[in-house]
Amino acid sequence: MKALHDTRKTEYREPFGAVNCGEKVTLRVEVDREFAGSIKTRLWIENLEKIVEMTRISENIFEAEFVMPEISGIVWYFFIVQGNGMDFFVGNNMDQLGGIGMYYRSQPPSFQITVSSNFVVPKWVQNKIMYQIFPDSFCNGNEDGRVNSPKKGSYIQGAWDNKPSYHKDSKGRIVQWGFFGGNLKGITSKLDYIAGLGVGLIYLNPIFEAASPHRYDTGDYMKIDGVLGTLADFDELIAEAKKRDIRIMLDGVFNHTGADSIYFNKKGKYNTVGAYNSTTSNYYKWYSFKTYPEKYESWWDVDDLPNVNENDESFIDFIYKGDNSVIRYWVRRGVMGFRLDVADELPEDFIRGIRKTLEEENPEAFLIGEVWEDASNKVSYGKMRNYFGGDQLHSVMNYPFYNGLIDFSVKKIRAEDLKEIMMGIYENYPKQAILSAMNLIGSHDRPRILTRLNTCESKDEQQAIKRLKMISAIQMALPGIPSIYYGDEAGMEGEADPYNRATYPWGKENTSILEWYYKITKIRNSQLLEMLTELPEISYSDDNLLLLTYINSSKEVNIIVNNDENNSKRCELINKSGEGAAITELLYGVKIDKVKENSYILEIPPLTTLFLVTLSQ
Repeated sequence: MKALHDTRKTEYREPFGAVNCGEKVTLRVEVDREFAGSIKTRLWIENLEKIVEMTRISENIFEAEFVMPEISGIVWYFFIVQGNGMDFFVGNNMDQLGGIGMYYRSQPPSFQITVSSNFVVPKWVQNKIMYQIFPDSFCNGNEDGRVNSPKKGSYIQGAWDNKPSYHKDSKGRIVQWGFFGGNLKGITSKLDYIAGLGVGLIYLNPIFEAASPHRYDTGDYMKIDGVLGTLADFDELIAEAKKRDIRIMLDGVFNHTGADSIYFNKKGKYNTVGAYNSTTSNYYKWYSFKTYPEKYESWWDVDDLPNVNENDESFIDFIYKGDNSVIRYWVRRGVMGFRLDVADELPEDFIRGIRKTLEEENPEAFLIGEVWEDASNKVSYGKMRNYFGGDQLHSVMNYPFYNGLIDFSVKKIRAEDLKEIMMGIYENYPKQAILSAMNLIGSHDRPRILTRLNTCESKDEQQAIKRLKMISAIQMALPGIPSIYYGDEAGMEGEADPYNRATYPWGKENTSILEWYYKITKIRNSQLLEMLTELPEISYSDDNLLLLTYINSSKEVNIIVNNDENNSKRCELINKSGEGAAITELLYGVKIDKVKENSYILEIPPLTTLFLVTLSQ
């Protein structure tokens, strides 16, 4: 017998996707006309179980209506089907991605409804293109190439195009860092280049004083690292970026500090009494010592990164609550947002406090978090996180898309699988969170995208470049914030840290890839942007052929992707825009031949993404 429920079709669940507190949701199940039994909905709301009898509204449809709770969170549900001599459950699929329900003999995985309260994201950030910069390796803006304020105990790399390096001791601990000397003046000097890529938001990896070139070991949150320059250099960067309609977002590293910091002061570099120096230190309660002072909690047991107690009131005042807090200080200097490092290791109230402070200082400020899974149902330290409640994050780094796009590009998954991954996110995230999600294909935490895509046994570089062009075109065709990790657009390669943080190859760029990025970012900002306020219709015709479709009153845009490296794919495209409409292919200029009225047969070359725009007559 049949008992059909599809979370992605409004015939079965209305409305689609995440909803607001207090909003009405209608659930329906379709059965065979001969079914003579009953269906119950089992709900889990605010940690309470509720079982509701569904009403038969027609021969083959059962229905139930529910008002969502006034408190944000997740409502879970599945169906209990009883009758015709058969009792079973209808629940989510094993990947918990939503869509068509599966049958189970025992209690199944639940379907999910994300419930938010007043979820609003600043409009300026939605669908902007982001450029992520690792400051030490981007550009040295000093005319003589000198490195500002070299750090004692570190060394300067011998040449700009050297491979990143550092020195370790016999136990594998890093004891000497190598710097390239990229600085804020260098970033300012390249703003026209960045603007030429259509960028509206720059995300800077940490810029505060620290011992290392990655600067996730913060030494002083209130001070620009001397190698990067001065506060005046920072102010100039903010001002010059603003002239080009580019905002600046900083990395907020608040889960831990550096051991070599003004707050911990393990190496005695600072003229302060740090937590490591005395139990009477003003910072002592920020940290958790096991055996004072040598054994203490640290991030992933890296003793250079002692963990901070984010519930300590003095730390809270220092980071966001006090009038001269870190957040307030940098927002007042023109920073438009923060990316929270390891957001899943920060208490929810701490994130709420940062969000509240940001909005007090500038209602347009943006807060995004590092979350590696589906952030709507992320469990961290045994607790379900409520990032999308409306008072925490505006959005997150979209790692599910990152993994899905790369796996599809190298044929680890099928077009159908990628669709399921994408629809799972679209179903679970509030719409505004989707429009401001950081859609990345490269970052400082993963090998370079070109390196990831050159994974074939043959190590075919040209094929990897084709894959990069294919995947970056998909990235630019999706709603959200496509993020370009500096140098990916120039064809940079590199395995994991530190080789993914090498210097930008000024004057030695792969011009084919760079010209491609100029092209696809321009198309996104000119031809696609008006379409990206809505979610695409996603379909596929075989394992290798993916289709994204956007339609409004005047335009239809189809993005067709063939991830097969050997074979072209034929695809019939039905024009929905009416008689006399004109169709144009934007990326490759492929000629489109009409085979019958409102129907086109397209030949999609291997490893190719086509952008087709149809204008109504």
